[in-house]
Amino acid sequence: MKRATITVVGVLLLTAGFSLIKSFGPSFVVMTQQIAVGNSLRSFRIVVPHRVKHPGVIFAFHGAGDTPETMAKYSRLDQLAASKGILLIYPASLEETWALESPSQSPNSDIQFFDVLQQDVIERFNVDKRRMYVVGMSDGGAFAQLLAISHGASIAAIVSHSSPRRLSDSSSSSDVPILVIIGDQDSQVSTVRMDAEKHRLAGQPIEYLEVANLGHTWATTLNDHIWEFLAKHELRKSQ
Repeated sequence: MKRATITVVGVLLLTAGFSLIKSFGPSFVVMTQQIAVGNSLRSFRIVVPHRVKHPGVIFAFHGAGDTPETMAKYSRLDQLAASKGILLIYPASLEETWALESPSQSPNSDIQFFDVLQQDVIERFNVDKRRMYVVGMSDGGAFAQLLAISHGASIAAIVSHSSPRRLSDSSSSSDVPILVIIGDQDSQVSTVRMDAEKHRLAGQPIEYLEVANLGHTWATTLNDHIWEFLAKHELRKSQ
C-alpha cells in the first residue's frame, strides 16, 4: 500500500520524521500523509496518541470548503483525542465536498477512500476495531450519515454536526447510533429537526442536541459530551 508523509506539524521535538507535541493530556504526534486509492493519491491528517497500544479511532470529516487543518483548529478535536488516547484521522476531500451517492447506485470514490483508510489504520496501529467512530461537520456530517448506512457493520457510532440528511437514496436507514448537533441559529435547523425525527421513526438510536445561540459553527463546549456519546458504544467482539 503506497503511503507517504508529506508534512510534519509541530516543532517542539523532532524524531524519526515525527513531531511530539505537548497537549493538556498525553503527548501526541501529528502528521499529514498520502495514501493510494485506485489511481489517485488521497491526503489525510493523523493524530496519534503517545504510548496507547490498542486505541479506538475517530474519523473526522470536514465541511464544504474546509480542510483537515481548519477542522482541527475550529473543532479542537486534537486535544480531545489526545486526552482520551484515541487515534484521530481527518480525511481531505478532493473537490472541497464529499460525494453523497450511495455505493449501491454508483461507485463512490470517497467511500473507497474510507475503506482504504480503515484498513490502513487497522494494519499500522493495532486499533480496537470495536471502537471505530465517525464524526462530521456540515457536508462531512452528511457523509458520516452515508457511512453509517454503507459501513454499519464496522462503525460503532457517528456524530453529525450542523448537517441535514442529504443522501441520494433517502429511503436508506441505519441502526448505527447517531448524535445530531445543530445550533438554533443555523439556517438548516428546521430541516435537521425533521431529519432527526425521521431517524427516530426509522428505529435508529439517536440523540438530538439543539444548541442555543449557535449558528453554523462547531460547538467546542460539547466536545466532552461528544466523547461520552461515542465511548458508550462499541461493536460486538465478533465484528
